[in-house]
Amino acid sequence: MSVQKLLLISVLVVGVFGIMPSLQCSDWSWFSRSGALLVIFGAYFAWADFLAEIKKTFEKERSKIDDETKQKKGLLEDNSFGEIVNPEYASNLIEKQEKEALSVVASEEKLKVQLYRNVEIFIMVLGTLIWAYGDLVNKVS
Repeated sequence: MSVQKLLLISVLVVGVFGIMPSLQCSDWSWFSRSGALLVIFGAYFAWADFLAEIKKTFEKERSKIDDETKQKKGLLEDNSFGEIVNPEYASNLIEKQEKEALSVVASEEKLKVQLYRNVEIFIMVLGTLIWAYGDLVNKVS
């Protein structure tokens, strides 16, 4: 199970277990306390350095692309294609494919990092708001 899914499930469980006693006791301070736990989850999420894991994953992808490029160039140098392919054209094509693949990996990495940061901020803001104002839910009417 991915870390993001585990965190989302944890947030939902904390929210549900904050709302249930609040409804039963008509005391919304329990819901407010669940907000404090969400802040702790958000802080843990920031502290755990999941960005390093994301970067490690994308480094593996880059390495795989480099290996594939070296393999293709090795075949080209061995003249495994015979006289059918112009070596200079094939080499340029291989380099172009490598650049495109690396560009896609870089774009995906940026999106993943941005998503991670957005989730982190959202959980901490939501937890802080619930912590601060959760006990006022039953007073609004």
